[in-house]
Amino acid sequence: MQLAYVVTAFLACLAAANPVVKHEPFATRDLPALKRGDGDIKGTKAYQAVAQWHNSLDVGKWYVFKQTLTEKDYTATQKAANEQLPEEVKNLQKKLGFAHVWLVLGKVTERDGWRHFEAKAWDLTLSRYRGPSDWNGPENAGLAFLGKTDKANDADKFAGEYKKAHPKFDVKDNNCATYVDAMEKKLEPQK
Repeated sequence: MQLAYVVTAFLACLAAANPVVKHEPFATRDLPALKRGDGDIKGTKAYQAVAQWHNSLDVGKWYVFKQTLTEKDYTATQKAANEQLPEEVKNLQKKLGFAHVWLVLGKVTERDGWRHFEAKAWDLTLSRYRGPSDWNGPENAGLAFLGKTDKANDADKFAGEYKKAHPKFDVKDNNCATYVDAMEKKLEPQK
């Protein structure tokens, strides 16, 4: 009988030392950057969007993302605009596997208990280069983490150099994908 008490006490000590983990939804486990010791950190829409794709975002660091829009992600307005595109551009979209891509570069900041992802976006359309323009979240497009960068201050310079070397859109040599790829190489993101 005394052995039963010893075994019970031993098992109770084990349970206290290594408790059964309470089930948490998948999203909460994957986003440790949204929690800290003194409570939850609230994040803006843009911060929460990027935190889904990369789970350890540090305040004060710069991050590079690539955002793609596929035909299935189109809104009604985008569908109508895409139908007006030249056939060679539609063929390029099929070849690339997406309709459009742009580069997102942002810095994580924290103010008043809120995390922010203050970001700019660069892209190229048929008629013009766009950016840097404010980026407030992915809306209806996919996002891919490229890495951290310490070359964020040079992004506008890189974009300007690229525009001078490639003044107009060309399906083969200067499209949204080639522009974003060139910007990505210049920013040298590190995973």
